[in-house]
Amino acid sequence: SLTSITIPNSVTSISDSAFAGCDCPISIQKHGKKYNLPITLFTEKMYKYISENDVDLKRFNKVVKLAEEKGVDEYNITEFEALACCLGLFEDNSVKTERGKNKDGKPNMVPVGDIASEFLQRVLNNGELNLGVIHSALGSMQTWKYNPEFAKFVTSKTNWGELKDKLEILPRIYDWFKDRTELDIDSVPTDSNLPSNEENRFKVRVYVDSENGIQKLKWQTPTVENLMKEFARNKFSGVVTERDQELAEYMRKFEIYNQKHFDKAKEIDKERIDGGIKDVLNKKVKQDRIESLDDYRAKTQILREQIISDGAEIISSQVNDTSNVFTYDVLEKSDPANFAMGCMTSCCATLYNAGGGAMRAMIIHPDIQPMVIRDFDNNIVSFGIIYVNREQGYAVVNDFEVNRKYAGQDEKRRAIYDKAMEGIDAFVRQYNSENPEKPIKVVTSGISPNWQAINDFIRQNPSSQILKAIDFNDYKYAGSGSWAGDWQKEQYVIWKESEEKEDE
Repeated sequence: SLTSITIPNSVTSISDSAFAGCDCPISIQKHGKKYNLPITLFTEKMYKYISENDVDLKRFNKVVKLAEEKGVDEYNITEFEALACCLGLFEDNSVKTERGKNKDGKPNMVPVGDIASEFLQRVLNNGELNLGVIHSALGSMQTWKYNPEFAKFVTSKTNWGELKDKLEILPRIYDWFKDRTELDIDSVPTDSNLPSNEENRFKVRVYVDSENGIQKLKWQTPTVENLMKEFARNKFSGVVTERDQELAEYMRKFEIYNQKHFDKAKEIDKERIDGGIKDVLNKKVKQDRIESLDDYRAKTQILREQIISDGAEIISSQVNDTSNVFTYDVLEKSDPANFAMGCMTSCCATLYNAGGGAMRAMIIHPDIQPMVIRDFDNNIVSFGIIYVNREQGYAVVNDFEVNRKYAGQDEKRRAIYDKAMEGIDAFVRQYNSENPEKPIKVVTSGISPNWQAINDFIRQNPSSQILKAIDFNDYKYAGSGSWAGDWQKEQYVIWKESEEKEDE
């Protein structure tokens, strides 16, 4: 029932969401006046930024209050703040940009914060900014700094029309404009693909067909299409070994990954190799992979024969709808897919995202094994991080993340859950056969905060005391964000040793 608190100057930091759940607004003192912030969700970085800079709080309040009404919460507030800052929402009113001409034909200078505010309000009200995916899509947008060229590019109606469904490339585009802004034109090597004059600083080098049919490289104004072509052509440098090539081939599929991600992946991969970390906890990797429709039909034939033997009606037609067909796979730690798990399962387990520590732990922690669920086409659509406490005989799955395309599709999500439970059972049985002296007796699962996860099915299991697992923050690195893990909040028993076995 507190109505106010005073935070003294001796306090040097306030953790993310420290006041989450408060019904009263947060206030801030600026220039001797008290201003109410309309949200209870904010990060230390935003609070510090507002405190130290001349942010137009009325404009800020209007945008962030609307964002909260539209679905910004503690899981995506960091990414929303970063985007707003990079677009110029937090800039002082003295920072202006040209927007059209006035009646005298002179440039009409408008505060960049006003343009950012109008843009963000429009896309939020029109449902064009997908708040359900910005946590995973914008996780690598770590830099909090307004970039005029980036802001101008994104707020263009033409560019935004293409970007709104490709949010995952926004961090890459920001890095491109940031690098070009900081480029020292005078020191550009003559044999590089970088612009060597101011005219081409913010242009893209693309192939253009000439009249005689011969393609020539020319500097052109950047478009979403042109930038994506450049990103694909010049993805990574430093590809030396066969392992580098393997990582590069896999990671270049994902638009959010650029050179710094590739360099970090090589660094983590070297940690795994130098540490002598085994690929799998079990000597034998349990898989349930379907390679073709014929393979699926062959597997279903076993069930068919069982039904026939029981006197059931003969199934008259083969199953051709494979949309509900899933398989499990205990993934090896050396699999490049571990570096992009979040890209495929709509979560933060990617390089330079909040789940960067979890991703690194999957690869270098000796007692962790990633398990994935694949669709019929062998695409990874869900995964869980299994931690095994060898001494105390239990395992904990952090949670089961699921690709957002299955949101609202309860039948498919149920099929993913069933296959995950089948995979856990296979993993534990194999582990116990190889470790009979210290077997796993119980497996619990945490609950994901993501709306597309399979929490509703997990919660149908008995609740459990919190079995201790690792803190992913112990494995984070500079720029990877903060996330301890979902297994620390609540857990449910998803596998338990049979009573007959316990009696033995």
